[in-house]
Amino acid sequence: MTEQNSLPDSDLEVMLLATLKNHAGGATQNILMESIPSLSVMELAQLLNKLIGQGKIDLLKKGKQLVYAFKNDGSRKSQGANNEENLILEAVKKSGNNGIAPKEIKYVTNLPQPQITKILKSMEAKRLIKSIVSSTKKKLFMLYGLEPSHAVTGGTFYSGQEFETEFVDVLGEQCYRYLLQAKGLAEKFSDPVSQRHASFKSSREICDYINSLKISKDA
Repeated sequence: MTEQNSLPDSDLEVMLLATLKNHAGGATQNILMESIPSLSVMELAQLLNKLIGQGKIDLLKKGKQLVYAFKNDGSRKSQGANNEENLILEAVKKSGNNGIAPKEIKYVTNLPQPQITKILKSMEAKRLIKSIVSSTKKKLFMLYGLEPSHAVTGGTFYSGQEFETEFVDVLGEQCYRYLLQAKGLAEKFSDPVSQRHASFKSSREICDYINSLKISKDA
């Protein structure tokens, strides 16, 4: 807390919890700021994080807004897991088809790592999310129905998580043969300028040639 606020932390917590009790459906940060004008944005954020960590309040999403709700003793355990799952699910959703690592989820949700691991396993069992291993051997999570982006899988040259060494070798051999053929045709010209023009092949021409061989489904 800052020195400008003369109220002790305990009193501020009581005021904040009392305000949340009066908003059964939850209160946004703006509502809390208006209700307790003596709190700065930083102080409010610190208090909210502390109370969430202590299991006294929940962070929920209603529509496009995040709201904070008081948890009574009878519902803390039953509601807590669902709300924490929603926090993790929201973090996974935002990552899109690039996925998100468990350590990043911890940073976003401020939940303990063992708890995150347990909830992720439960969500995988429900087929809400799935785990993949990126081309850099990093475990990531994304929504169950999404396909990972090429930035994650490594693109055309990866099959699952394995680099397609043989496929790359075949492409390299075909490119070499194409350029060698162009060189052979160029040598039939007598002047150097014509030879150079005949032997030069652009990346577009090489790509078109590879596509014409039908050895790859990717253009």
